[in-house]
Amino acid sequence: MTNLKKFVSLRQAGKDRALLKKFVKVYKRTFSIRCCVEELGLANYHIGRALYLTAVSGGIIAARPRTHMSNEEAKIIGTEEAAAPEPIIGGRVKVRATPQATLRRGVTRFMLSCAQNNTELHEGLWENWQALAKHYKARMLTARSVYNRFASVSDMDKKLIIGSPRREHRDYVWDKRLTFHDERLELAPGLVWCGETNVMPTAPNPLAGFETFTGRASTIIPHPRIAMRSVSTHKKEGTKLLYTTGTLTQRNYIQRKAGQMAEFHHCYGGLLVEVDRSGVWFVRQLNADSDGTLHDWDVKVKKGHVSTGNSVRAISWGDIHAAYGDPVAYKLAWGEDGMLDELRPSEQFIHDLLDFRARNPHRTRRALHLQTFQEWVKGHHNVEQEVSDTADFLAQTLREWCKTIVVDSNHDNMLVQWLSNTGDFRKDPENAVYFLQAALHLWERTSQEGKPPNMTQWAVRDATANCIDPTFLDEDESYIICPDANGGIECGLHGHESFNGARGGPRAFSKIGRKANIGHHHSAGIWDGVYVAGIMGKLDQGYNTGLGSWSQSNIITYENGKRTIQTIYDGKARA
Repeated sequence: MTNLKKFVSLRQAGKDRALLKKFVKVYKRTFSIRCCVEELGLANYHIGRALYLTAVSGGIIAARPRTHMSNEEAKIIGTEEAAAPEPIIGGRVKVRATPQATLRRGVTRFMLSCAQNNTELHEGLWENWQALAKHYKARMLTARSVYNRFASVSDMDKKLIIGSPRREHRDYVWDKRLTFHDERLELAPGLVWCGETNVMPTAPNPLAGFETFTGRASTIIPHPRIAMRSVSTHKKEGTKLLYTTGTLTQRNYIQRKAGQMAEFHHCYGGLLVEVDRSGVWFVRQLNADSDGTLHDWDVKVKKGHVSTGNSVRAISWGDIHAAYGDPVAYKLAWGEDGMLDELRPSEQFIHDLLDFRARNPHRTRRALHLQTFQEWVKGHHNVEQEVSDTADFLAQTLREWCKTIVVDSNHDNMLVQWLSNTGDFRKDPENAVYFLQAALHLWERTSQEGKPPNMTQWAVRDATANCIDPTFLDEDESYIICPDANGGIECGLHGHESFNGARGGPRAFSKIGRKANIGHHHSAGIWDGVYVAGIMGKLDQGYNTGLGSWSQSNIITYENGKRTIQTIYDGKARA
């Protein structure tokens, strides 16, 4: 007699009820026969399988899908459902409809997140989430996330699981306090909430493949990992943006490689969507820390209490490019009652301060002379004048209560490139004197110190008539803020060089083992722990022809090390 048949006979005799009770308790927590065998110290797997069949046939737990049953199991359970499940037939002729949300006359706000099945809520976050929603009078939209805890890939349609009376689906449950919206909804013109999606929480790149999912509209996908991507569009249109939300539920993953990696990147929180009366929308990340504390702009929510007027830790501005600056964006950031004065950060980080448009190497060889003439017509031909204008701009951004850090950047370094490689004072009489003055400083300091000096610091500081002295970072100089936030956030990287002098994109920086705020790419995004700012200069820089994914986006870092990307659009920083 096999162990399985032997145990079935014992069950029929009414024995081992205590062991069966223990098995059921462990199985409801782990959903794994093998884990039950190991935790209860059973002699072998067959004993555990017999316990499982006993509990299923007694209606104590639900049976696994038929694809995971042996013929012997199906025979012992003896149900028609297990032995021959009815086929599920479906289909859809038309594309899924997208209803429109009802907007208020003033500002309409939504708070978006997701919740995983059979998983506890983060109670601290849930308390603060409700308090913030009440403060903003925001509508909460939460999508259900179905995670395959039974290791089956054949029956994971979220709608079928949510609405199915079948026995194996009855164990998929969510917290009853949540109100769900698992349908598609247009929150504002050009922004779609895709609550019907069910991306596996272990997906390392949850936004992959969604670039065209909602057509031209920007897309929000419910997922426990916070991510953001910029999608190229026509330069005269707003950039299409893809977002994931974060989650309200705790970490609960299968302990294999994919699950363990997903557990590390698990993010508590969601997204805040603001829509003004004209339909223009803004999205910001609500990234909670381990105790559930939330920050948004100057609002802080801790233990259910909402406070306003709070300062932030830092702002990493999009690339400046002063010669091609955008007056509207500059005013919103550094003007009277602008973002800097409203949020009062301890530090602000400046990337690509000097555009060096007067002698920009971005000009193509096939149109070198024409582009040079165009810049001359615009007045971008005198290097010393551009440096002076850049210094005047920098002076307007300085505050006594805020430390200004100018990050070593590729456009700033074009001054050194001009002096040491591309420039020739003999062929450039307008800039000859300034060229020779700067070159003399470059060669003298290099001779004295054994390395090139920070030429941007030399050029801008000499032209800045301001008592506040900004900090200029040298090449490869680190600057870490929020050191208590899991090793801190590296803010000394511009993003133009990654490993060993090679160029690299945001994905490369996501592998350095530390969070980072970078610029350079002009396309805002979130790649795990790396946040990428956009550009504060004009979106059309002259050389970026064709489609584009740039946006005027900045990184706000809060006092607890959590961050959000804020985007300027239609002359506004928020609704």
